[in-house]
Amino acid sequence: MTEMNDQWYRAALAEETEAFAGLIGRADLATPVPTCPEWTLGELAAHVGRAHRWAAATVATRAQLMLPFEQVEGLDMPEQAPKAADWLREGATRLLDAQRDIEPDAAVWNWMQPGPALFWVRRMVNETAVHRADAAIATGTTYDLPAERGVEVLDEGLHLVSFAATRALAPKYVSLRGTGQTLHVCATDPDVAGRGEWLVHREPGMVRVERGHADADVTLRGPLADLVLVMYRRVELDHPGVEIIGDRAQMEHWREHSAM
Repeated sequence: MTEMNDQWYRAALAEETEAFAGLIGRADLATPVPTCPEWTLGELAAHVGRAHRWAAATVATRAQLMLPFEQVEGLDMPEQAPKAADWLREGATRLLDAQRDIEPDAAVWNWMQPGPALFWVRRMVNETAVHRADAAIATGTTYDLPAERGVEVLDEGLHLVSFAATRALAPKYVSLRGTGQTLHVCATDPDVAGRGEWLVHREPGMVRVERGHADADVTLRGPLADLVLVMYRRVELDHPGVEIIGDRAQMEHWREHSAM
């Protein structure tokens, strides 16, 4: 697989944003989003574009604490779909420019610990990829996700949830802890070169994630794009092409309590 470096993440954000903006620019923004039932496509697009701008401001200001949204400029999205699409592209460009201009060793705030600005580029790649699935479902469009990008979406998601559960950030995350139960996620794509497998350990005081193949209490197998849709609750657990081996109840519990 391709090395995941600054250039890869920057290109991935530009590509994901362009694909998302392409869907939005051709759509009726009043269309309901079934996978985000409280939102229309316009509200979904506004959420993504505001997230890009907030991340850009976090990086540009070298923020050491969580930046209040009211300090971010340009959060109002145009009401016309083509202009909304351009507004989305502009937000991603702001983040890419901010990350390019920051000192390589400068640390900025994030949920886990202050770290490189690239954290926010990666976060927005994955945020945009998941919400592009929402837009695709709402518009009846096929959802395609490159395998290596699917690896990134799942890897980051599992680690963010494990961090939230271990740090007790909310009661629902604490319930992901366990007494030694294990969950195995296994991608069947032929070109992920051993990177597409994870083992989640649900222990009394923490949730721990590691890469690799192992027997587990429950295994979820399938193509990466489908695994992303299942793990992020965009489709049902019995989605075609995805296989559950072992303790289904544990997989159901994980999905119910792992929403970010």
